[in-house]
Amino acid sequence: MRKTSAYTLLLSIGIWLAPNIASAQKKKQAPADPPASTIDEPRPAQKMIEEYRFEEAISLLEKEMDTAKRQKKPTTQIEADMQIAQKGANMLAGTEKVTFIDSIVVDKDKFLNYYRLSNESGHIKNPKEILPKEFISTFKAQEIAYINELEDKILFPAPAGNNGVLKIFSSSRLSDSWNSPQQLQGMSDDENEVQNYPFVLSDGVTLYYAAQGSESLGGYDIFVTRYNSETKSYVKAENIGMPFNSPANDYLLAIDETTGIGWFVSDRSQPADKVCIYLFIPNEIREIYDPEKTGEDRLRRMARISSIAESQPADRKKVEEARLRLSKLKTRTHSIDNEGKNIQFIINDKIVYSDLTQFRNPQARRIAEEWWKATQMLQAKEEKLRQLRLQYSKSHTVPDRDILALEKETDQLLQTVNKLAKSMRKTELQ
Repeated sequence: MRKTSAYTLLLSIGIWLAPNIASAQKKKQAPADPPASTIDEPRPAQKMIEEYRFEEAISLLEKEMDTAKRQKKPTTQIEADMQIAQKGANMLAGTEKVTFIDSIVVDKDKFLNYYRLSNESGHIKNPKEILPKEFISTFKAQEIAYINELEDKILFPAPAGNNGVLKIFSSSRLSDSWNSPQQLQGMSDDENEVQNYPFVLSDGVTLYYAAQGSESLGGYDIFVTRYNSETKSYVKAENIGMPFNSPANDYLLAIDETTGIGWFVSDRSQPADKVCIYLFIPNEIREIYDPEKTGEDRLRRMARISSIAESQPADRKKVEEARLRLSKLKTRTHSIDNEGKNIQFIINDKIVYSDLTQFRNPQARRIAEEWWKATQMLQAKEEKLRQLRLQYSKSHTVPDRDILALEKETDQLLQTVNKLAKSMRKTELQ
């Protein structure tokens, strides 16, 4: 009896302990929650991409891909990171040698206020300041619009197609009216590519713009294309590569050929509400760094624009000359508000303004600004025409057709100046 009772007692204790031991083991084996500080941290491969360590990222992603396939886990994110890393590695190897002269960090929603371009380069403004009202409402123009020096062609981004993806549209002015905007064609085969921030060189053919699509490294990348007059479309755009583009957003590249200074914006290494404006000296011939001679670390620094000073040559003359041109541009009354102080805006026999700020009607002020720009262009063309006529009278080396063409342009511009003057007066007196 005693033997049986002891056995029964031990069995009862075992039965009682079993679930508690199993429960304890489950608690011990349960994985701990990850620390809150690491939940939002980028994956190792993504961090390598941010640091331009693209080859290392590729090696790591290949291992992650093998592991994911063995465990039959999704590979979508790994594949996306792999594409970025491979694009980054190719771009890094072709990094262009660019001399930067300055940079400035500004509020993201106000960066356009810091661009300083000569009148010959055209103007980048808010669409409301450039586009006819019907374009703004009909096409829902976005963010910025570009208008050329002669103010007879505008480019702007607007939603297009059934999916409403931003594309670039253009319109030309014929006499007093603008033709219906047309979407630019031929730049990309990617229907879902988002296009924005257009800028055209003074040749009227070369277009820079920013795009988010299959050919982009980060968010927005900067691309360049050219208009083909024979096909009446643009050639397939090319990504301009590093150091202009990065795994972040890079956009609105503008080159002022008059001053020889380029501008572009990037949010690389910036808080969400800030961007950095970079000023650089455009190259006449594209030259890239030799990866072997440059070294991996320095090549990454050059591609990331880690140091403005490091991008500059030992002979600082070129840099100082560029900064001097920029300084002159800033103080040269590029702003029409400053230019207006040296002229008169005649409203009627009794009202004459000497400054644009004196206008009571905002619309009249905008027209006055256009009138002043047109007046400047008219003066420049009249001077050029005078020189051509003088050259022709001395040597007959100037073709008649050049003089006749310029005469026609001058007459048309004179008509525009007179119409703007009448419109300015009428609007201000309403």
